[in-house]
Amino acid sequence: MAISRDIKRHEIFHRAKILKHNLYRCPRDSRLHRLRVQKHDGYWQVSDRSDTIAIAVLARWKRYRKKGIAGFCAELAGDYGENAHFTIEPSMLVIDIGANIGEFSLHCLKRGARVVAIEADRRVYSVLERNLQGHENASTHNLAIAAENGTMTFYSSIQGADSSLVRPDVVDEDYQIRAATLSTLLDELGLDRVDLLKCDAEGAEPEVIRGALGAIRRIHRIAIDCGAERGGEATDAVVTSMLEEAGFDVRIGDAHPKKRVVWATNRDFQPGTTEG
Repeated sequence: MAISRDIKRHEIFHRAKILKHNLYRCPRDSRLHRLRVQKHDGYWQVSDRSDTIAIAVLARWKRYRKKGIAGFCAELAGDYGENAHFTIEPSMLVIDIGANIGEFSLHCLKRGARVVAIEADRRVYSVLERNLQGHENASTHNLAIAAENGTMTFYSSIQGADSSLVRPDVVDEDYQIRAATLSTLLDELGLDRVDLLKCDAEGAEPEVIRGALGAIRRIHRIAIDCGAERGGEATDAVVTSMLEEAGFDVRIGDAHPKKRVVWATNRDFQPGTTEG
């Protein structure tokens, strides 16, 4: 009952914020976007003048106030290095690990790319499916990308967007989930090249890279968020070392002051190659 009351108070709080945003702030600032937020079965739907997106957590509506839905998705891609490290072009194949509700994936699809979106959190995955349904160039996969294949414990932390194979500070629930290496998944999908690997594994980045080494020559560019999400520690140092040893030119991205995004370009990019 206490949890139910907290959820209700949370909903009332944000509904009041949305009303204030639309009725008072938007008329005074033409740069803001008026938003329509509706509740559906198990998720929320946000619409601006041009686009609609499903969200797993009501508080996420705030992301779209200043730039709208498409504008925020483009900004997120910029945070990961678009234009600074990579350019999304038609016919590119993008792997989006930790796709969440699909904002980065939607931006890539809008640019004409093919997208493989991977999200381990089962509740968030259901929202990802809704957002990418109808896009012929997108496929979605509900599993964790790890250092080895098997079944692993997954920790769901949706409110804080911290769901991971690495236990976060706050856990909503935990459950067993299929885990696979990226090498295994690429083979299962019959993919012989990856133009861009974007990853946000919430602290499990070293395991993602370790499990990709069997297919590392097939990956051209990587943008991987290595922020302080592994017991409060960043993973950029270990990820950088692994990628440099694998033949990548690596640097820490500077597109976003608060992110620790590692940018990497493969010096030995060879589509269709499997490491022995």
